[in-house]
Amino acid sequence: LYSVADDFSLIQTLEGLTEVVTDLAFSPDSNRLCSSGLHSINLWDTMDWQLAATASDTGKEDWVVRAVAYSPCGSTIVCSNGPSINVLDAETLDLKQTHNDVHSGRTAWDLNFGIVGGTVWDLSVGSDGTILSIGGTDKAVRLTSNE
Repeated sequence: LYSVADDFSLIQTLEGLTEVVTDLAFSPDSNRLCSSGLHSINLWDTMDWQLAATASDTGKEDWVVRAVAYSPCGSTIVCSNGPSINVLDAETLDLKQTHNDVHSGRTAWDLNFGIVGGTVWDLSVGSDGTILSIGGTDKAVRLTSNE
């Protein structure tokens, strides 16, 4: 972690991870940092940089997390998992919903995903929580809205 205000000086190195880090996302209040790996998601407390929660694939070989994003209110984390999207509780990392093929469905924000082919490589939640953008191996960016 680097300080943007101080010429990018090193603030902290988070160690002890057992796999490649695929994505990072700060909570809207900056109190938590979410890191994803190929088979896990970790929540770090930014006050002391201690690990607050971990979720892993628990033996599911096809569970590959490539992207994580917080909802604007900070209560939910959305993560990509191959062709699927998981919706997690942002405090416990408990699974709220899974959309296995991302062809259609509803999330906690009542978003209609639309059609996506292939693997989801990145996603982002709009600042008002109504738009989810999804990009992946189908060479397209999909914007979905509940409005």
